[in-house]
Amino acid sequence: MKWRKRDGLETVFDVFMRNIGIDSLEVVNEWYKKSNALSYHIDLLSEAAELIKRFKDKTVTIVGDYDADGITSTSILVIALTRLGFSDVRYRIPKRFSEGFGISEKIVDEINSGLVVTVDNGIAQPEIIKKAKEKGLTVIVTDHHEPLVVDGKVILPEADIVIDPNAIEGSADFNGYCGAGIAYKLAVELLGKSDPQLLSLAGVGTVADVMPLKEENYVFVRKALTYLINCATTTTGMYALISSLTLTKHISAKDIGFKIGPCANAASRMNDDGAKEVVELLTFNGPFEKAIPMAERLIEINEERKTAKKEGLEAAERIISDECLYGEVPLVVNVPDVKHGIIGILAGALCEKYKVPAIVVSDIEGALKGSARSVEGYNIKNALDKCSDTLVAYGGHEGAAGLTVGNLENFKAKIQSLPESVDFVPESVEEAFYDLVINAKDIPSTIEELEKCGPFGEGNPEIVFKIEGFSTIPKYGVYVKTMGDGSIVKIFSKNCSAIGFGLADRLKDTKTPKRYTLYGTLSTNYFGGSVEHQIEFVDFEEEVVEKIETPLAARLKALAVS
Repeated sequence: MKWRKRDGLETVFDVFMRNIGIDSLEVVNEWYKKSNALSYHIDLLSEAAELIKRFKDKTVTIVGDYDADGITSTSILVIALTRLGFSDVRYRIPKRFSEGFGISEKIVDEINSGLVVTVDNGIAQPEIIKKAKEKGLTVIVTDHHEPLVVDGKVILPEADIVIDPNAIEGSADFNGYCGAGIAYKLAVELLGKSDPQLLSLAGVGTVADVMPLKEENYVFVRKALTYLINCATTTTGMYALISSLTLTKHISAKDIGFKIGPCANAASRMNDDGAKEVVELLTFNGPFEKAIPMAERLIEINEERKTAKKEGLEAAERIISDECLYGEVPLVVNVPDVKHGIIGILAGALCEKYKVPAIVVSDIEGALKGSARSVEGYNIKNALDKCSDTLVAYGGHEGAAGLTVGNLENFKAKIQSLPESVDFVPESVEEAFYDLVINAKDIPSTIEELEKCGPFGEGNPEIVFKIEGFSTIPKYGVYVKTMGDGSIVKIFSKNCSAIGFGLADRLKDTKTPKRYTLYGTLSTNYFGGSVEHQIEFVDFEEEVVEKIETPLAARLKALAVS
């Protein structure tokens, strides 16, 4: 792989400002001031809060979703309304396999009276909302997904109140919230103040749903990372999950994305009604010892999900090879015998590997159901809109969608013939970019600067470094240690260690001191009570030197000279 410097920027803060799209660090301070003053405006939030309060002595049903965003959204409003003394607060999460995404006719049939509040869904189901209204229910839709579009016209549900910054243009100061972010904003209106426990949940939903870490999202997540590791500022159930994942000393956005979020999502991926278990945990504020078994069960389920993912990817790769699907846009793969909840993970993995939008489908209870993941520059929701006549159902946004296909060959032919598919050029994998060059000795001071710029994630990508002069030192009798399944390597040096995934085949010499140039990101690793600076590298070059002196040899040489 050929590496090039992205541009002429020379400092961490300059790269941070470029990545996040601001021209001054003062802009971030303004985000904080505006958020702390509760001044980020969304139309109809106060009206929604007033309407909800009228149902304090009646039934309020919160209809959420089965992913981490929908789960945290639901939990936020359940906790808020319970605190306010509402007499009958219920929630309903659709079953992933047997019911599918969002509010449905079946769910509406179950609700006999009162107020329905959707969170993280509802905007693209106008017919279902109409049915609820005809039944005499009061309905508030809160969502962040894109609306239904028919013949180029936006169709909004005819609810009593609709809140969705992405569906109603100009209705909010910021339109990057996830469902949990909007649920939190509504909870603040209800409570009359900000709330750390609820904000900690909104932060998890924001990162897990891969929302841009800009404006108020940036503030939410940065605060949430502090609240989550304090038992007084998150729910007992959430803290039990944090503890069971050994994250109580420090937590990052990456920990949410790769540890907490997957545990929340895995329950429904592996069990039809599994999301309910997660809501029960996240809303639990009883004895800590009762929460621990609940948290440990979620972790066990996530381990089962990892195994299912591995087996599903192996099957998908075989099909891609056997059917010679390389180069197709989008990549459409029909993988048999895959759990409905794993399909999205497989689509995401294929999308990341092949750098093209990917759609994975499987026969689920007699219907060909699938999930789509896309890359920058290809709006998968728009593409599905243009193929709606080949679909039984679908919904989603620019980067991800769910769908049920009628005739797979017809659908595949139509979506792959769209202009955006024919003209799509995958991102080059032969060339990569780094942001800054540093010497290995500067890693500690560089990490100090990075900590002022986080959290990193969508919209604020991690800064990629070219790190020169990384000299190895022995540890456990080797300079390079193989880990995990044998493909992961860890290299030891004076100021930090470096970990590389899938690089074991290229780093076979474990007993010879060397000096490397590494390409990757920097972080602080908190593990087992120890704190260690760490490079996560994706590529390397062995530096050409005559000889690398070990620390002992260097000291002996110095003594001889003196």
